[in-house]
Amino acid sequence: MAKLKLKSPLVPSPGSEGSEWEIVDVAVDAPVPHLDGIYSYRAPKGNVNVGSVVKVPFGQGESYGFVVAQRDESSADRGVKRILALLHDGPLFNTDALSRYQKIAADHGSSLFSIISAANPAWRSRGVLKAQKRAQDDMTPSKTDRGFIERLFGADWKRSSTTNLLIPTGVLWDHIAVSLFLANPISTLILVPTERSLRYLDESLRKRGVTSHVQLSSSMTKSARGAGNRAILSDSPLLVIGTRGAALAPYKPERVIIIDPGDENHRERRSPHFQVDDGSIWSDADHVITLSHVRNLETLSKAQPFVIGRRVGKMQFQSTSVDRVVADITKVKKQLPMGAWVLVSLNDKSFASGLICSTCRNRGSCDCGFPLAIPRRGEDPRCTKCLKEHSVFVCKHCKGSHLVAIRGGSEALALSVAKSIKGARTIVSNSNSPKDEIVAGSESTVVIATQGCEPRIRSEDGKRSGYDGVVMLGGRAAFASPSLARSDRFRMAWGRLLGLVNIKEASFFVDLEMDHPAFIELREPGNARGLPVILHERKELNLPPYSTLVELRGEERVLQKLRLSLESDQIFQNPENVIFPVHDGRMILKVKRDQRMELNRLLQELVRLRSAKRLPRIDYTYDPEDM
Repeated sequence: MAKLKLKSPLVPSPGSEGSEWEIVDVAVDAPVPHLDGIYSYRAPKGNVNVGSVVKVPFGQGESYGFVVAQRDESSADRGVKRILALLHDGPLFNTDALSRYQKIAADHGSSLFSIISAANPAWRSRGVLKAQKRAQDDMTPSKTDRGFIERLFGADWKRSSTTNLLIPTGVLWDHIAVSLFLANPISTLILVPTERSLRYLDESLRKRGVTSHVQLSSSMTKSARGAGNRAILSDSPLLVIGTRGAALAPYKPERVIIIDPGDENHRERRSPHFQVDDGSIWSDADHVITLSHVRNLETLSKAQPFVIGRRVGKMQFQSTSVDRVVADITKVKKQLPMGAWVLVSLNDKSFASGLICSTCRNRGSCDCGFPLAIPRRGEDPRCTKCLKEHSVFVCKHCKGSHLVAIRGGSEALALSVAKSIKGARTIVSNSNSPKDEIVAGSESTVVIATQGCEPRIRSEDGKRSGYDGVVMLGGRAAFASPSLARSDRFRMAWGRLLGLVNIKEASFFVDLEMDHPAFIELREPGNARGLPVILHERKELNLPPYSTLVELRGEERVLQKLRLSLESDQIFQNPENVIFPVHDGRMILKVKRDQRMELNRLLQELVRLRSAKRLPRIDYTYDPEDM
């Protein structure tokens, strides 16, 4: 009978009584928040390293943790408990990565264990998967790529240790990122906001012959991410690319390239809290480069200049509205009788994104109170929250039974375009059926896409690429919204569309008035009229990025009592720091940016204290989007 194979082979237990001992500090997996911290244990000398995983006694039971420091044993340490077993001899991370983890935990209010655990999701699989040895690419500095970067941004674009580059219209961001690496192939970490962006970057690198890079993302399995970490520790690759989690890789890059700082995907509202576009995390890197499609408010607030890329083609910008989409597409089609490629970007994917009663004009809503929408053509109205179908609708206000659409989503618009424009192929790309790339022929092609799902387009022979026209919808509602986050997301989404067009000539149709600041910023990247006004208003009102917002959630009576307690705290003696009234089980705190660390410590102590006293739980998240 064959021997059974253990999934995780045993690691020898600590040495015998005759061994020499040392003291190790361990970030322990604590069962409750108030016990989070670093604990000291005795361990046999030479058996444990920084980055090892050990089993330890904890309270009345057992737990495990990561070794973060070692020191010689002294006579005062004789009563310290011993570790129980060595679970992983490691090291899972090096001292450079550990210092970054400690800084993230201190700056963003996370426990050190939660950060290290997020960085090493598959440490238990060290006996199953081994990192494959990667053949290193033969990297020599490319004069062609250096020339490309200098033509775009000028010869003196690298002015300081932090450089903010604004991507010019008609140029793809991944081409710039690859050229930045190949122009000077030093150890580099490239962070992108989405999995989709990561696919584009990986494809661009492979087309240029760069295949030995390590890729890390949250969509990968835990074992694959663990293998990637081991490859970084063993092979020291020149290039690591990935989404937010790649910032925790055991890697010390000489250069960090961040795509679209300020994107919400670079930040985490849930624990563990950290922001990869926070420059302080990368203080050890020689050069930090940000590649932005639009100007970043936080960078502007710090008076850090942008190097604006030179536009290489002829671009036209015109104002439009929802009811003029067909006319705009027809205009581009007439200019290119041999076949025009047009992209229409909007924010709604459903067939009818808003329904109202045809009699009283009130919003059609479900019994639960949330609005109704038609997900696809021919289907009955459905609640956007509880998904209940309403084959028979009765208005709560006038007892009417007929609903009409107040605006159409991508599928309704695609149907309208297909009926109105003859001889054109219509393609829909949304979260139900996303497309990364479309191969088009000589016929006219109209792509209707929701934000974030806009595909790239090219010809079959690869000689032609980019849209001839782009229609941007939804701007009037977004930039008139009271939400601070919604207009920022729209500005970012529209900025990304600028790189998807034909580099020689393209037309943009923007759902804004031509004198609107956001319209002017799209048309003239060097003429930021709206953002300085927004920054001035936020500075006067002490809003982000000059302050930090935190949302606390819990029982209303508990929050009311907490509010009274916080009002006497020293932080809120400053009149610029505000505690907003409790409403609907939540409470907002606003403090000046330079007091963020102080607020972190206050919230951590609050969670620990309530956990220790077994009081009702209070959760908190940073920068709530609905503000």
